[in-house]
Amino acid sequence: MIILIRWLYRRLRARRAAGRPDTARSPAGGQRSPPGGRNGPLDLVAHQIRYNLTAFRRNRQGVFSTMLFPVIFLVLFAGVFGNHTVGAGHVKAATYYVPGIAALAVVTSSFANLVITITTQRETGILRRRRSTPIPAWVLITAQTLTTLLVALAGLAVLLVIGQLAYGVTLHGAAVPGVLLTTLAGSITFS
Repeated sequence: MIILIRWLYRRLRARRAAGRPDTARSPAGGQRSPPGGRNGPLDLVAHQIRYNLTAFRRNRQGVFSTMLFPVIFLVLFAGVFGNHTVGAGHVKAATYYVPGIAALAVVTSSFANLVITITTQRETGILRRRRSTPIPAWVLITAQTLTTLLVALAGLAVLLVIGQLAYGVTLHGAAVPGVLLTTLAGSITFS
Protein backbone atom coordinates (compact mmCIF):
# COMPACT_ATOMS: atom_id res chain seq x y z
CA MET A 1 0.00 0.00 0.00
CA ILE A 2 2.79 2.42 0.92
CA ILE A 3 4.56 1.62 -2.33
CA LEU A 4 1.41 2.46 -4.31
CA ILE A 5 0.97 5.80 -2.52
CA ARG A 6 4.63 6.67 -3.16
CA TRP A 7 4.30 5.77 -6.82
CA LEU A 8 1.15 7.95 -7.21
CA TYR A 9 2.82 10.84 -5.39
CA ARG A 10 5.93 10.68 -7.61
CA ARG A 11 3.79 10.47 -10.73
CA LEU A 12 1.75 13.51 -9.65
CA ARG A 13 4.94 15.50 -8.97
CA ALA A 14 6.35 14.50 -12.33
CA ARG A 15 3.18 15.66 -14.12
CA ARG A 16 3.24 19.00 -12.34
CA ALA A 17 6.91 19.46 -13.15
CA ALA A 18 6.29 18.63 -16.81
CA GLY A 19 3.53 21.24 -17.00
CA ARG A 20 0.81 18.81 -17.96
CA PRO A 21 -2.55 19.10 -16.21
CA ASP A 22 -3.13 16.56 -13.51
CA THR A 23 -6.27 14.50 -13.13
CA ALA A 24 -7.75 16.80 -10.48
CA ARG A 25 -8.37 19.56 -13.01
CA SER A 26 -11.76 20.18 -14.47
CA PRO A 27 -12.47 20.08 -18.23
CA ALA A 28 -12.65 23.88 -18.30
CA GLY A 29 -8.98 24.11 -17.30
CA GLY A 30 -9.51 25.51 -13.79
CA GLN A 31 -8.76 23.56 -10.68
CA ARG A 32 -11.66 22.11 -8.81
CA SER A 33 -12.00 23.62 -5.41
CA PRO A 34 -12.84 21.45 -2.44
CA PRO A 35 -16.42 21.55 -1.19
CA GLY A 36 -17.11 24.75 0.67
CA GLY A 37 -14.48 26.85 -1.10
CA ARG A 38 -10.71 27.02 -0.70
CA ASN A 39 -10.73 26.94 3.07
CA GLY A 40 -14.00 25.18 3.62
CA PRO A 41 -17.16 26.75 4.98
CA LEU A 42 -15.35 29.73 6.52
CA ASP A 43 -14.44 30.90 3.03
CA LEU A 44 -18.13 30.80 2.08
CA VAL A 45 -19.09 32.80 5.17
CA ALA A 46 -16.36 35.40 4.48
CA HIS A 47 -17.48 35.73 0.86
CA GLN A 48 -21.11 36.15 1.92
CA ILE A 49 -20.12 38.79 4.50
CA ARG A 50 -18.30 40.75 1.76
CA TYR A 51 -21.40 40.50 -0.42
CA ASN A 52 -23.70 41.62 2.43
CA LEU A 53 -21.48 44.60 3.28
CA THR A 54 -21.40 45.68 -0.37
CA ALA A 55 -25.18 45.37 -0.59
CA PHE A 56 -25.52 47.35 2.66
CA ARG A 57 -23.35 50.18 1.38
CA ARG A 58 -25.49 50.43 -1.74
CA ASN A 59 -28.74 50.53 0.24
CA ARG A 60 -29.32 54.21 1.09
CA GLN A 61 -32.25 53.50 3.39
CA GLY A 62 -30.23 51.02 5.43
CA VAL A 63 -27.22 53.31 5.71
CA PHE A 64 -29.41 56.24 6.77
CA SER A 65 -31.39 54.30 9.37
CA THR A 66 -28.39 52.58 10.92
CA MET A 67 -25.55 55.08 10.61
CA LEU A 68 -26.92 58.60 10.24
CA PHE A 69 -30.09 58.41 12.32
CA PRO A 70 -28.28 57.87 15.67
CA VAL A 71 -25.80 60.63 14.81
CA ILE A 72 -28.69 63.00 14.10
CA PHE A 73 -30.25 62.05 17.45
CA LEU A 74 -27.00 62.73 19.27
CA VAL A 75 -26.59 66.15 17.67
CA LEU A 76 -30.25 67.05 18.34
CA PHE A 77 -30.21 65.94 21.97
CA ALA A 78 -26.94 67.68 22.72
CA GLY A 79 -28.13 70.79 20.86
CA VAL A 80 -31.60 71.00 22.40
CA PHE A 81 -30.87 69.88 25.96
CA GLY A 82 -27.32 71.24 26.11
CA ASN A 83 -24.09 69.73 27.26
CA HIS A 84 -23.94 71.18 30.74
CA THR A 85 -22.83 69.23 33.79
CA VAL A 86 -25.44 67.10 35.52
CA GLY A 87 -25.66 65.56 38.98
CA ALA A 88 -23.39 65.55 41.97
CA GLY A 89 -20.51 64.07 39.97
CA HIS A 90 -20.52 67.03 37.58
CA VAL A 91 -20.70 64.79 34.51
CA LYS A 92 -21.50 66.29 31.12
CA ALA A 93 -24.96 65.51 29.77
CA ALA A 94 -23.47 64.13 26.54
CA THR A 95 -21.83 61.43 28.62
CA TYR A 96 -25.35 60.13 29.26
CA TYR A 97 -26.54 60.71 25.69
CA VAL A 98 -23.78 58.80 23.92
CA PRO A 99 -24.30 55.39 25.60
CA GLY A 100 -28.08 55.60 25.27
CA ILE A 101 -27.94 56.54 21.63
CA ALA A 102 -25.22 53.92 21.08
CA ALA A 103 -27.67 51.31 22.40
CA LEU A 104 -30.25 52.72 19.98
CA ALA A 105 -27.69 52.39 17.17
CA VAL A 106 -27.02 48.74 18.04
CA VAL A 107 -30.74 47.95 18.15
CA THR A 108 -31.52 49.74 14.89
CA SER A 109 -28.52 48.32 13.09
CA SER A 110 -29.32 44.81 14.27
CA PHE A 111 -33.08 44.64 14.19
CA ALA A 112 -33.96 47.10 11.44
CA ASN A 113 -31.05 46.11 9.23
CA LEU A 114 -31.98 42.45 9.42
CA VAL A 115 -35.69 43.06 8.85
CA ILE A 116 -35.15 45.50 5.98
CA THR A 117 -32.58 43.24 4.32
CA ILE A 118 -34.61 40.03 4.54
CA THR A 119 -37.83 41.76 3.45
CA THR A 120 -36.14 43.42 0.48
CA GLN A 121 -34.48 40.17 -0.56
CA ARG A 122 -37.79 38.33 -0.32
CA GLU A 123 -39.70 40.94 -2.33
CA THR A 124 -37.09 41.12 -5.08
CA GLY A 125 -36.79 37.33 -5.35
CA ILE A 126 -33.20 37.11 -4.17
CA LEU A 127 -34.04 34.57 -1.45
CA ARG A 128 -35.69 32.28 -4.00
CA ARG A 129 -32.62 32.45 -6.23
CA ARG A 130 -30.32 31.77 -3.30
CA ARG A 131 -32.20 28.58 -2.49
CA SER A 132 -31.14 27.21 -5.86
CA THR A 133 -27.44 27.71 -5.07
CA PRO A 134 -25.32 25.12 -3.26
CA ILE A 135 -24.72 27.49 -0.34
CA PRO A 136 -26.13 26.03 2.88
CA ALA A 137 -28.74 28.05 4.75
CA TRP A 138 -26.58 28.26 7.87
CA VAL A 139 -23.90 30.10 5.87
CA LEU A 140 -26.41 32.77 4.87
CA ILE A 141 -27.71 33.14 8.43
CA THR A 142 -24.22 33.26 9.95
CA ALA A 143 -23.01 35.77 7.39
CA GLN A 144 -26.03 38.01 7.92
CA THR A 145 -25.57 37.88 11.69
CA LEU A 146 -21.86 38.72 11.44
CA THR A 147 -22.58 41.49 8.93
CA THR A 148 -25.11 42.94 11.35
CA LEU A 149 -22.51 42.76 14.12
CA LEU A 150 -19.94 44.57 11.97
CA VAL A 151 -22.44 47.30 11.08
CA ALA A 152 -23.37 47.68 14.77
CA LEU A 153 -19.70 48.01 15.72
CA ALA A 154 -19.16 50.58 12.97
CA GLY A 155 -22.15 52.61 14.18
CA LEU A 156 -20.88 52.42 17.74
CA ALA A 157 -17.43 53.57 16.64
CA VAL A 158 -18.90 56.53 14.72
CA LEU A 159 -20.93 57.61 17.76
CA LEU A 160 -17.98 57.28 20.12
CA VAL A 161 -15.71 59.29 17.82
CA ILE A 162 -18.30 62.05 17.37
CA GLY A 163 -19.00 62.03 21.12
CA GLN A 164 -15.33 62.36 21.91
CA LEU A 165 -14.45 64.98 19.29
CA ALA A 166 -17.54 67.17 19.51
CA TYR A 167 -18.71 66.75 23.10
CA GLY A 168 -15.66 65.65 25.10
CA VAL A 169 -17.04 62.23 26.08
CA THR A 170 -14.25 59.87 27.15
CA LEU A 171 -14.17 56.08 27.19
CA HIS A 172 -11.61 54.61 29.56
CA GLY A 173 -9.46 51.76 28.29
CA ALA A 174 -10.68 49.40 30.99
CA ALA A 175 -14.27 49.83 29.79
CA VAL A 176 -13.58 48.90 26.14
CA PRO A 177 -13.88 45.09 26.59
CA GLY A 178 -17.18 45.54 28.45
CA VAL A 179 -18.53 47.85 25.73
CA LEU A 180 -17.51 45.41 22.99
CA LEU A 181 -19.01 42.43 24.83
CA THR A 182 -22.26 44.29 25.48
CA THR A 183 -22.42 45.38 21.84
CA LEU A 184 -21.78 41.81 20.70
CA ALA A 185 -24.48 40.41 22.98
CA GLY A 186 -26.99 43.11 22.02
CA SER A 187 -26.33 42.76 18.32
CA ILE A 188 -26.68 38.99 18.33
CA THR A 189 -29.80 39.21 20.50
CA PHE A 190 -31.57 41.54 18.11
CA SER A 191 -30.44 39.85 14.89
